[in-house]
Amino acid sequence: MKLKLISGDFASEYTRTLNEYKEKQSALDEEYSRKIQKFVNMEVNRLKEIVPVEFEEGAKVKAYPNKIGTVMGSKIEFGVQRNGINEWDQDVTGPNRYWPLEDELDEHIITCEGFLRTYFVRFDSSELAKDWGINEDVLSMYADEIEAVE
Repeated sequence: MKLKLISGDFASEYTRTLNEYKEKQSALDEEYSRKIQKFVNMEVNRLKEIVPVEFEEGAKVKAYPNKIGTVMGSKIEFGVQRNGINEWDQDVTGPNRYWPLEDELDEHIITCEGFLRTYFVRFDSSELAKDWGINEDVLSMYADEIEAVE
């Protein structure tokens, strides 16, 4: 690389320091990711016990335009990581990788406004999909997207 104004010594030290910083940031992100994931797993286990199951496994449900499906099961969708990129299209690092939890509004963001349980619903596939050997579709859906069928 041929620089016009910046000295080679500066460029070398700057690049070396940035690389060292990235390595340490990566190690720090990994350490805190493990710590945070431990608390998230404990909270998911707690939420499994308290968040009501609105549709039991095997229940028939109706979804968008009058499509009938069968509930295959459910799970708690709870995550605190943002998984984003910054303005330079690089992965976000440090504490900004996680949603803050400083007030009630932040809780609504983390819990998708209280929609924590998703349901796996099996539907018959379309005629076109059946032509390709796909006989069923299993979709992850929130309770407000489906209704019980008697």
